[in-house]
Formats: sequence, structure tokens, C-alpha cells
Amino acid sequence: MGMKTLIVEDEAISREALADMVDNVPWLERVGVADSVSSAVRAACSTQPDVLFLDVKIPGGSGFDVLQRGPFIPHVIFTTAHRDFAVDAFEINAVDYLLKPFGRIRFEAAIEKLKARTAASEPGKFDEARTMMVRVGKQVFPMSLSEIDYFRAEGDYVSVCGPGSSRLISSNLSDLEQELGGQQFVRVHRSLLVNLQHIRFLKPEGDRRLRLMMRGGDELVSSRSGTKLLTAFIQR
Repeated sequence: MGMKTLIVEDEAISREALADMVDNVPWLERVGVADSVSSAVRAACSTQPDVLFLDVKIPGGSGFDVLQRGPFIPHVIFTTAHRDFAVDAFEINAVDYLLKPFGRIRFEAAIEKLKARTAASEPGKFDEARTMMVRVGKQVFPMSLSEIDYFRAEGDYVSVCGPGSSRLISSNLSDLEQELGGQQFVRVHRSLLVNLQHIRFLKPEGDRRLRLMMRGGDELVSSRSGTKLLTAFIQR
């Protein structure tokens, strides 16, 4: 059985063309189609899809309304004739943003991105070549996980820290932990999310804490609960 796939598209011709493309991908299983916000939410609730092909402007609202009202959709590929929503799409970590009219070659490129993302999200796997989309002010740009040593909470923002550099982004640590935690990034303190691969060494720090020496020279101290998490990862 393939990844359950739901198509949300209000134009019949586009919906049929996309359904044909999806049906020709052996590891995708089309479980439904919808043409409005309400029908998409109902379909998502009943089928619990793994992949959502989502138009932006649909009857009853927008594709973003579907995401807000429906169950959690792990992988979203937008299909739309409107360029103006690309920043919003990548801010929610969409797999791709297909501008209509698109053909099979562009569709297959999006499928390759989906394949790469799902492989990286499998338990025990982590791809440092992966990029994440981060927002700085009104701009959104890609950042490779290999550039990041750790994230530090800074009030309503987060500092992205690498060797000799830091960048303030519009995000929060809990959202980043949900996206990246459990694989290679560990919440070692309420204000710190650390890339385990970029720790040079650890040493005891006071009562049940650890000092982390990062590859770029920064020194971080874990909380007691963070020390437990680090110890659990070390013992795997």
C-alpha cells in the first residue's frame, strides 16, 4: 500500500490531469478528491492522507483554511495559478509549489522532493543535506541543516547559530523541535535546540548538567531534563 494521497482542486480538467499523474506513481495511493474547503476537510478527516495536493483558491476559502481546519497533514504540495502565496506555502514547510499550468516533468520533480523528504523523516534517518525554509522579516529563504549548530530562543524569535554566525528568524523553538526533534536535534534546555552531530565533546557541569562544546567554539549548558535526553541519545 502506498502513501495515501488526497487531491484538492476545484477545476475539473486540472483535477483529472493531476489524478492521472498521481495514479501513475506506484508508491502513491489516491484516496480521494475534493473541490472545496468543506469537502476537503471532510475527506481529510475520513482518509487521514499522508500527502495533500492542494490548490490555493478554492470555494469556501483557501487551501490554507483546509490545513487549519483539518487534521495534521505531514506533506503538502501546492498546485495553483497564483504566485503570490509561495512565501506562505514555504513558511509552513510545503514540499513544493507547482504553478499552473505544469506538466509531467515538473510534477515528477515535486515527487522527487517528496520522496527525499519522506526518506529523511523515517525513524533512524536524518539528512543534513536537507534544507528548511526560514523567515527573516518579510523574506523567506532556504537554509541547510548542515549550517546549523543550534537554535536559541530569543523572546518571540529564534537565533539560528552556526560557526561564527547567527541569524534571527521569525519562529519559535517548540515548532522547530516538532519539525526536527527526535532525529538529530535535541532540546537540551528550554531555550536551546542542539544539532547532535555538531557537538565536539561533553563534560560534566555542576549537579546533573552537561557543558556542550560545539564545533564552532560555542559552549552551551544543558538543563537537568536536557541532560537526561542527551544521555538517552548517547546510550542508543
